[in-house]
Amino acid sequence: MVSLSQALLREQEVDFKKCIDYYNQLKLDNSNFSPETTALFRRAHGFAFTLGLWITKLEGNQNPAKIYLNQMLSDAIQVMPTVALGDKRGLRLYARAQIEDALKYVFYCDHPVEFELLQLEPKSHTTMDELFEWAKRHPIFKLERDSVELALGVLASAYAELSLTVHATTVKELELSTAVSSLHRPFKDAVSELAKLQGIFESVTFLLALFHREIMKNLDLNERALVSQFLSTPQKKILSGLK
Repeated sequence: MVSLSQALLREQEVDFKKCIDYYNQLKLDNSNFSPETTALFRRAHGFAFTLGLWITKLEGNQNPAKIYLNQMLSDAIQVMPTVALGDKRGLRLYARAQIEDALKYVFYCDHPVEFELLQLEPKSHTTMDELFEWAKRHPIFKLERDSVELALGVLASAYAELSLTVHATTVKELELSTAVSSLHRPFKDAVSELAKLQGIFESVTFLLALFHREIMKNLDLNERALVSQFLSTPQKKILSGLK
C-alpha cells in the first residue's frame, strides 16, 4: 500500500478547523467538545470531505443516480451539528440515511428506467432488502464477493440498529426534551457512536472504491491517503491489488 502523503490531509485539517470555528460562532457550549466528541465530529467531517473527492472525480459522469452521492455528502455534513448539539437520534437518522444513499447509488446507476419511474411514481421505490440483494449479487463485485458480503453485513446490522432509534421502538431509545435549551447538552456515548459510524464509513468507502475501481486505481498519493482513512487494513490490501 502506498505511504500516506500529507498534502490533502493538511487541506482536510484546515477545513476541519473552519468547521470548528463555525460552530464556535454559534456560541455552542465548549463542554460538547470533549476529546471523544471532537473525535466523533472529526470523523464525520473527514468522511464528508472524502465524499467530496468522489463527487469531484465523477464530475463528467451524467448518470442521474449521482444525486445519491450528493445526498450522502449532505447527510454526512448534517451529522456534524447533531454531534455538536448532543442529538443522538439526529445523528443516527443521518447515519442511517447514508446507508440508504450508498445502496440507492449502486442500484440506480444500473437502473436508469427505474430511476425515472421513481421520479414519476415515488411509491415505486425499491425496498432496502432489494437494494442489499442487488449489491450482493452485482457482477462488478464478483472477484471480491466475500469481502463485499462482509461490508454489506456491517451495513445491514448498523441499519437495523439505527432504525431502533429512528423509529424509537423501545422506551430506552426515546430522546425526550422538555425545552429548546435541553437540546444543547454534552454528547453521550461518543466512543460507541464513533465505532458505529466507523463501520459504516469503511463499508461505504470500500463499496464505492470497488464500484469505481478505475477511479480508485488512478488516485494519486494524496487522494489515496484521504480515502485510506476510511478503509480497514484488509480492505486496503484488496484495493491495492486491483487489476
